[in-house]
Amino acid sequence: WLVWVTIQYKDSKPYYAGVAGCEMTVDTEIRRGYKSLPEHVNKMDKSLKGKILVDDMDQKSKKILADFLKSHNEAMWNHSEKELHEALLSGEE
Repeated sequence: WLVWVTIQYKDSKPYYAGVAGCEMTVDTEIRRGYKSLPEHVNKMDKSLKGKILVDDMDQKSKKILADFLKSHNEAMWNHSEKELHEALLSGEE
């Protein structure tokens, strides 16, 4: 997954405002990646507009992304909208 993450400010504090996951296939043997350019452009735009689009991602990938965003900057994670937390952690056991 390639994930577009947009950071904005609320109450003078940064937070993860938009997150959109895009599928990407990589052939490691020939070191070549494949993606749908229109999908990536559209999802980048939606991320910039503060949308959370991770429904296409599997639960394991969502958990990895949540863990990364938390470890990258826990304050930004904590200041982010509840929608992001629910989208990435719903279904977690």
